[in-house]
Amino acid sequence: MTFSKQILLLLSIFFFLPLLNASDPKPCYTSSCVHGNFDGKIHVRFPFWLFPKQPESCGHTGFNLLCTNHHETTLKLPNSETFLVRDIDYLQQRIRLNDPKNCLARRLLSFDASGSPFSPLHLLNYAFLTCPKEDVNSSLYKPIQCLGNSTTSFIATRLDLVASVPPSCKIFKKLLLPVSEPIAYMAGFAGDLKANWRCGSVNNITLQAQCFSSVNSGSTAWFSDTCGHDLISHDGRRPPSAFVEVQVGDTRRFASKLIVKLATDQTYHVFDECSQYCSDYRPFAKGLWPGVLGKLEVGILGATGLTPMKNSQFQRHAYTVAKYGNKWARTRTVVNNASPKWNEQCSWDIYEKCTVFTIGLYDNHQLVVNSGLDDVPIGKVRIPLSKLDWNKIYTGSFPILVLGKEGLKKTGEIQLAIRCAIPPPAWLFFSPSYFLATSPFRWMLPKSHYKAPLGLLQYEDLRSKAVEVICFNLNKTVPKLRNEVVKDMLKPRSKRFSMRRTIANFERLCRFFMWLYGPYAWLDANLVSTTDVGRKAVTFGVCFLLVVGHRFFLWLLVDWWLYAYIGGVYILYRVYKLRTVAFNMIMNRSNPATPLVLVDLKLSKLDSPNLDILDEEFDSMPSSESDVYVLRMRYDRMRKMGEKIMLLVGDFASQCERLQASWRLCTDHIVVVICLVFLGYGVLRLLQSETEYVFKSVLLLFISYWLKFPWHRYGLPSATKNYIRRFSSHEDLIIT
Repeated sequence: MTFSKQILLLLSIFFFLPLLNASDPKPCYTSSCVHGNFDGKIHVRFPFWLFPKQPESCGHTGFNLLCTNHHETTLKLPNSETFLVRDIDYLQQRIRLNDPKNCLARRLLSFDASGSPFSPLHLLNYAFLTCPKEDVNSSLYKPIQCLGNSTTSFIATRLDLVASVPPSCKIFKKLLLPVSEPIAYMAGFAGDLKANWRCGSVNNITLQAQCFSSVNSGSTAWFSDTCGHDLISHDGRRPPSAFVEVQVGDTRRFASKLIVKLATDQTYHVFDECSQYCSDYRPFAKGLWPGVLGKLEVGILGATGLTPMKNSQFQRHAYTVAKYGNKWARTRTVVNNASPKWNEQCSWDIYEKCTVFTIGLYDNHQLVVNSGLDDVPIGKVRIPLSKLDWNKIYTGSFPILVLGKEGLKKTGEIQLAIRCAIPPPAWLFFSPSYFLATSPFRWMLPKSHYKAPLGLLQYEDLRSKAVEVICFNLNKTVPKLRNEVVKDMLKPRSKRFSMRRTIANFERLCRFFMWLYGPYAWLDANLVSTTDVGRKAVTFGVCFLLVVGHRFFLWLLVDWWLYAYIGGVYILYRVYKLRTVAFNMIMNRSNPATPLVLVDLKLSKLDSPNLDILDEEFDSMPSSESDVYVLRMRYDRMRKMGEKIMLLVGDFASQCERLQASWRLCTDHIVVVICLVFLGYGVLRLLQSETEYVFKSVLLLFISYWLKFPWHRYGLPSATKNYIRRFSSHEDLIIT
């Protein structure tokens, strides 16, 4: 009886296990026939699905794509042959096809898009004609290279232009052909075939949707793609449908209902700012927001030294606009005052610490009725929250700097008090909340940006649309925030060429490599290159103790008493630091705070700016400079900068090619391979030896050689450097 129960239990498990797997929908990710990032790589996602990398449930019927042995993406139409897919535009719902054998004209002779969701962009009546080869060469018509033979050529032209072809040409076939442009009168068919797809049709009413969307219903997010069909959630459920009454448009008797499923994408974050100054990364759906980390509290105290407008006897009518996340704040306008005072406080919820707070000053020109002038920006200040410590108040005057052709101009200062506040932790040395502890390891963007990323053009298009929506909404506030102010606050970072920023970026790279080279340079200057034998002897003695007594030091590292001593020393250090701070507060009546540095004029190359470089930076494209000598000077300066980059890249390429030549030496000469094998075998035997004395002796010999004691000092390059220096590079193959 017990045995039969066990058999029944096993049968139940094998029966219900496939059902459990089937009830869980498989995730559909963007796929491709090519691995890696390459130009021309085709990303396949809904409504298309790629066989065999994706299941059929990831796409619609008729949208199945195949991968060839050459990692090319192909499409098989029901009533036509297989086409090669060159590109898919999901935003405009267009696909670009071609013939795998580079003979599109032969495919078009039997082209039939019926039975598929695709339709050509335009259809024109064409005629294929056969002509003698000598007549085609002397005419203006372009022959179809893949058709014809040594004596006959094929040409194609619009049907109403057949009379203009040479008289010796005869009509081979008349048919309705798909073309990319409706004005084309003659085709050599050397390009691609462009077609679009429809999401579906009901009673000749085409339902097209630019989606890739989800609809948020309660706590469930429903997902679909570009056709508005098959909306599914993460748990496999489908959203409810709605019946819409069809309005009667004319005197014909017609009554019907359309079943519609609408979806809005709420799992993405639509940027309204550039990525360098972004203040929010949350998705639109509120249920997908992360937990609150803390509060951003900003006190807008006032401003000083605001420069008046040109050719005006009045001072500025200044007001400020602050933005963080999706919340905007505006202060009142102080009329005709160069040092306005506001004393207003604002607060925002912080969901991500790696964000930027932006505040801008503007001159109000709407105080005069029907002035017709826009509010003029005075300047902006951006404060990265990553530079602020939690629960620390930063109070000070921040300069308002404006960069232009005339140079860097200071238009005033703004006094702010800013703090990132969090509640005190329940336990000492613990984080106040789970979200704050896990925030550095969380995705910055929502999951949809990684699972189904959008293109760069889509980001820019969505950003411009978001700016228009924000302008429309803020224009309805009281007092309204004008469009020029909103666009100036959301203005992206300039992408135009700047010699000043190019030099600054190169210096940033040099600083990083100098930071990497710093420890080695210190060791080389204080130990290797010095003539003081005492330092070398002490260093060798310390290394000898570490190598010989490494087991004792490892035992110390795993002994918890050592960490207790380290903790005690750290507590004493903190007590000493607090004592120093308290002494400074008693003696100086204040605690000197660390200044918050927002700009670096030396790194920005604005400590002693070149006005011609700034004039070139703010020049239009194409250049509006008419002075030939100025243009020649700028061109020579760019050539000089390019010369340094050329030499640097050339030297780096030569070293890389010498490294590659060493690998080719191993593959071309069997003797070198045998020597390396024996050398590797000796190293392995040395590492696996039962006694560690040999390995320790070799390591100490290497350390003594690296320290370059007087008996090891030659002053000449080593044999390894000389050997690698003799490897060949491709530099001699370049014609100079």
